[in-house]
Amino acid sequence: MSYIKNDETIFAAALRVLRTFPLCDRCLGRLFAQYGVNLSNELRGKAIKTYIAMLLAEKISRGENAVELIMELGPNAGYPISELYKRYVSSDLMIKKCYICNNKLSTLIGELAIRSVEALMKVKVSTFLVGVKKDSTMEQREKEVATILGTDSWESIRREIKREVGKKIWAVLGIEPEFRNPDVIVVLDLDKVEATLTLMPLYLKGKYLKFGRYISQMVWIGKDGAKKYKLSVEEECRKLLDIVSGINIRIHASGREDVDARMLGNGRPLIIEVSNPKNRDVDLSRVREALTGNPWVRVVVDKKVSPSAVTWLKESNPHKVYRVVTYSDGKISNIELHNLRKFFTNRTIKQLTPRRVLGRKKEHLRIKKVYEVNAKLLHSNIIEFVVKCDGGLYVKELVHGDDGRTSPSFAEFLQKNLTVLLLDVLKVGDG
Repeated sequence: MSYIKNDETIFAAALRVLRTFPLCDRCLGRLFAQYGVNLSNELRGKAIKTYIAMLLAEKISRGENAVELIMELGPNAGYPISELYKRYVSSDLMIKKCYICNNKLSTLIGELAIRSVEALMKVKVSTFLVGVKKDSTMEQREKEVATILGTDSWESIRREIKREVGKKIWAVLGIEPEFRNPDVIVVLDLDKVEATLTLMPLYLKGKYLKFGRYISQMVWIGKDGAKKYKLSVEEECRKLLDIVSGINIRIHASGREDVDARMLGNGRPLIIEVSNPKNRDVDLSRVREALTGNPWVRVVVDKKVSPSAVTWLKESNPHKVYRVVTYSDGKISNIELHNLRKFFTNRTIKQLTPRRVLGRKKEHLRIKKVYEVNAKLLHSNIIEFVVKCDGGLYVKELVHGDDGRTSPSFAEFLQKNLTVLLLDVLKVGDG
């Protein structure tokens, strides 16, 4: 691949661009960033200018005319070509400032590094990433130069500043640069010479248990603007905001039980997403202590995770085990329950969206599976079912049938009207 117009040499390309634009060592070197190994842009630009000065000096030593070229390049290139200008043209030379950065790039990098460090010292983070706002004045001028030069070997000024400021942050604060999942992004504004922080969300993985009924997973606001239920898992999770100095939380859970159902067993997996956390170096024991004070809701946090864990949690859809206490309008025998257990072992269930949720969910046919049913009589009309099934199966409708919208159902099989009295989630997943 040819990086320079018409397969010309670096020397010829540099001559062409320096005849048109005054450029400092950094900005010239960046135009040829793909040439050389382990060279800084400043050193690369200085080397190119030095090489041009040597070739010009060689021409003069051979008696060739290089004065006109020295006159063109001296004001735009500066040292060391300026020394040739002073010797062979005039000692009175006004060197122009860099067209791209106005000779301010090195100072700018230092100032942005200082502002970045000052901002980062106000938060507790372990990793960072530097970003630079697009379309600054310097970037626009650089694109103009690169377009005229006709090269794709250049490195953008944004990339150089990100790298150089990042190295200074690392050296001063000792926090690690992280490109995939940083704790914070330092956003640099080249025109305003500002550094601002974008704190990435903190993700805490754990589980929750509900020991009472009519406890919602999220805060449930009714049409009158008031809370529908006094307690929610979300409100309990908000207690960690003071510990991490965050602004808000969002819950990501592996499904959701009905508000009147208890969540027992090992709990339901969840991830708590905390926005704008100023303290990421969080002591998990403090978090656990803050979240275990309520006798009706217990949230246990195990560890910090990456954002990708949320996707995995949402897509996992593990098996569930439910306990359903049911009332029958007719007496039930143990033989009937024995037959029901056999019939619903590894049974495919077809469910239309239950009528009770049609107001907030679209009509949809779900195909789910029941793997195992245990049933015992608590009374001649009261049965306890323990059901292992696919996640996403509506268990209440599996019991009463929802007027035929779920089929087969326990009510359809037993030819009885069944009413769900109590519902508990005993297990989510295999853990």
